[in-house]
Amino acid sequence: MKALVGINIVKESGRKATLFCRKALAAVVLLMLAVALLCACSDGEDNPRRLTAIDANGQSIGFDEPPEKVVVMQASLASVWLLAGGELSGITDDYDSYGLDVGDAEIIGTTKAPSIERIISLSPDLVVYSSKISGQLAAAETLNNAKIKTFAAHIDGFEDYLFTLKQFTALTERPDLYAENGEKVRTGIDEKIATVPEGTKPTALFIRAYSSGMNIIGGGNIVCDMLDGLGVTNIAGSGGDSLVDLNEVSMETVVQSNPRFILIVYMGASDNAKTAAYLQNHLYSQEVWQGLTAVKEGRVFVLPSELFHYKPNERWAESYRYLYEILYGEN
Repeated sequence: MKALVGINIVKESGRKATLFCRKALAAVVLLMLAVALLCACSDGEDNPRRLTAIDANGQSIGFDEPPEKVVVMQASLASVWLLAGGELSGITDDYDSYGLDVGDAEIIGTTKAPSIERIISLSPDLVVYSSKISGQLAAAETLNNAKIKTFAAHIDGFEDYLFTLKQFTALTERPDLYAENGEKVRTGIDEKIATVPEGTKPTALFIRAYSSGMNIIGGGNIVCDMLDGLGVTNIAGSGGDSLVDLNEVSMETVVQSNPRFILIVYMGASDNAKTAAYLQNHLYSQEVWQGLTAVKEGRVFVLPSELFHYKPNERWAESYRYLYEILYGEN
């Protein structure tokens, strides 16, 4: 009996030891899980945040840190990137037309023919390109094949600008700049649109002119977008993109519409004198043109390129105010 009692004591002690070990192990596991959970919730350097943005093609792009080495293939888009708090490693040669301070950014070619070799040599984290320029589309495809991240963008109106700025500030982690250069600008536009006189629907003809030609524009352009927002009927507009050679359009169509306003934008600043001369020789001198009511009553306006040819970006509200004064100022 004593032996049995001794054995029972040993067995009982073993059970207690085993139970203690299991409890200790469970405590250690719980402690490890707690530490892991705290680390997962930490914003420390060992666990970088994930930044995401969606481009004009609906493609999502992500980074663990704000991209530092960024190349942009068009000055208007580079302007938005800078407004979002970003910096440039590479830019096309049109940057001067926007008066951009690009620092030490390298020139990577023209908007129509960016240099793939120069872009790759910069080892960029991100390359921004226009989805409407064929040379940039081809370049983006090559860069994607080289495993370089690209972002498609296009800006035909204020909402496009706002969307692009929103995505860029998501990558730069600067929501304050979206508020300053986006939401504040929207407020200025909305305030001006709210003052458009009720019951009015002025008509307008919009012409884009250059040194050797001119086009009637009905859509797909920032001016068309502004006219629509200000309650103006574009006599050539149908809601979509349009680009019609004025020389191929019967002036009788324009005469029949007899627009109250005629708005003209020069393409670029370097050929303004040549553009003015072309219009004088091929449009203004025509008798049918001189018979238009807008011409006879002095409602033909050449709009400033910095607000209506180049994308106005943070000056968008200023562009709306400028047009508003033309269209409704006399009222």
